Amino acid sequence: MITITTPGKYFLSEYKYIIDCIFSQWLLADYRIVVGYSGEWSFSQEGHQVTLPNIFFPEHKPEEFFQGKCLQQNLKAHYIDGSDLPFPFALPDARDLSSVDILGTAFFFLTCYEDTYSSRHTEFNGTLSPSDAFLFQNDIIHRPVVDEMLILFHNYLKKQNINIDIQHFPYTLRYSCDIDIPTFCYGRNPAITLKYIASSILKHRSLNRLATILKSYFSINEDLFFTFPWIIKELEKYDLCGCFNLKGGVTNNKFDKYYDLHSTWLKDLLRLLSTQGHELGFHPSYETPENPSAFFQEFKSVQEVSPVPIRGGRQHYLRFLGSSTWKMWDDAGLEYDSTVGFNRVSGFRTGTAREYPVFDLNKRDQLNLKERPLIIMDCTLLEYGHNTIDEAFNIAYQLSQHVRRHGGNMTLLWHNSYLETPGKRELFSQLLKYLS
Repeated sequence: MITITTPGKYFLSEYKYIIDCIFSQWLLADYRIVVGYSGEWSFSQEGHQVTLPNIFFPEHKPEEFFQGKCLQQNLKAHYIDGSDLPFPFALPDARDLSSVDILGTAFFFLTCYEDTYSSRHTEFNGTLSPSDAFLFQNDIIHRPVVDEMLILFHNYLKKQNINIDIQHFPYTLRYSCDIDIPTFCYGRNPAITLKYIASSILKHRSLNRLATILKSYFSINEDLFFTFPWIIKELEKYDLCGCFNLKGGVTNNKFDKYYDLHSTWLKDLLRLLSTQGHELGFHPSYETPENPSAFFQEFKSVQEVSPVPIRGGRQHYLRFLGSSTWKMWDDAGLEYDSTVGFNRVSGFRTGTAREYPVFDLNKRDQLNLKERPLIIMDCTLLEYGHNTIDEAFNIAYQLSQHVRRHGGNMTLLWHNSYLETPGKRELFSQLLKYLS
């Protein structure tokens, strides 16, 4: 049994959450919590005691926590001897882990505090830009830093004769497909098809491309984006089941493409996916983070057509606004969200690949919802990163090595509409092979 004494009494909900995450989710330890007043964290076991500073939680001025005061000035990276990890919350003269606020740091990353309280939502989709995030600014977005920090914490406690075990998470490849546009032309408005034909003539100056569009319009099996049968066969090679996330409506005509959930061909697709053991998920439209009523209406529409229960999914364009987004998913009774990742940068946005329970910073309570962080997205690897096929594979492979080392979900998002070239299909096949 380890006794954990809190720095104070104001943030008890927050303290209990991060203690549970660390000592029940990451580490394996029986513990009891004692409310303290010293302003420091204390960990004791069988006469041995360790104290760590509390820097993140402002017990002296608790209101500052909910005003995001720690983000109003640049967070400083602190380094300790024997580690190249930058810690955002540590004493100015920190030399070892005794001067680091390890619990506050883990809470900061896991709760996406920056997303909830930062005023710098400057990314093109209205969310936090990677350039404003501590992990990106300090070039550690590609590392599961929470996992690494907690290993350091475990080893430090062990040196002080406080012995607890580490929870070992299995490595799992989790493939998902956000169905933004299920078909290129088939089943779509003739006017849209004419638009594609015109743009194809101007852009590609190719009769072959024109022929491909016409074939797509008249036959679903010839459609450029209807790659689901091929995806299923690729997943079968490695005994993988995917999650295919459905949209239920349109809130922004620029970023959302409408498709009829009740069309015969789509119902046939959903039956095929579910009978093959694949999961069906929810993919809320562009403006649902600011429009909860649209979120719940779209969720209802998706539930009505799905032959299997909807357990989780992901926001369109990865539009994540922190705790308010998580609360919508929790209020809908969903089990998990897998939105948290950057559009333009692959990596570990919350510092881990492990699925973990989320905390509502506004409600000040742990939710039933779990976050399954997104590590890799197709267009992030290729389009936004301006990488070649080989460079994209190497990035994904290196990220997977981190996940294998520390455990968790290697979450791979690859759209059905992002397989229109032989090169992209080959990369997808190779990723399934080497990441599974």
